[in-house]
Amino acid sequence: MPPERVSAAVVGLVVALPQESRSLTNRRVRIGECFAVGKARRICIAGIGAENARRAAYRLIEEGARGLVSWGCAASVSPDLGPGALCLPEEVLDARGERQPAWPAWHKRAQDALAQFSSPSTGLLLSVEHMLATVADKKAVAARFHAVAIDMESAAVAAVACERNVPFLAVRAIADPLDMALPAAVLHATDANGIVHVSRLIRHTLLNPREVPGLLRLAAHFRSALRTLTSAAHRMGDDLLLGCASSV
Repeated sequence: MPPERVSAAVVGLVVALPQESRSLTNRRVRIGECFAVGKARRICIAGIGAENARRAAYRLIEEGARGLVSWGCAASVSPDLGPGALCLPEEVLDARGERQPAWPAWHKRAQDALAQFSSPSTGLLLSVEHMLATVADKKAVAARFHAVAIDMESAAVAAVACERNVPFLAVRAIADPLDMALPAAVLHATDANGIVHVSRLIRHTLLNPREVPGLLRLAAHFRSALRTLTSAAHRMGDDLLLGCASSV
């Protein structure tokens, strides 16, 4: 039976990109937008990077969030995590070596709920300061930090949660496996907020048609990650298990 619920707690989700929010809502959104989905979720589309995530986390708390989730895609730095793999890290780490834990009781409830359709990895999630484009770069950070996956936002969200003394959780799905370098077309077309400009992408691809297979592969991996996140959101319920009867 599902756990008993108390009155719904508003959970704040920091989501870097509008495309990642498709796992949570059908609404068309833009970076900088903050909106409610039902009575228990509030979502902020932050843009990529620590500073954007930090601002979004503060805004969500100011608007009534009682817990923060870093939600979206990640890159694998482990051969054991392929496209669509679910990451539910016990700890997140920033590039300076500062660790922040997920809220233990919340993490345990999420792990139990998600284990029914997946075996989420609880290994270390590292937040990097810029996109890692090559396989060598990803292997280097894995060896240095002993992480299993990387993103650019979770450590900043966790730091805000710690400062404001609210529960924190990271839920990420792999869209970029270890053995795949990011196509140069993506790096060329992506702006500072993480938005891929289609006109730049098309122009670069026309000049470099050999990159087409890599782009198609990345798109397929992203769809796999979104399916995982959509299933996770459904199985965790409206407030992503924040408002269960046991204390957070």
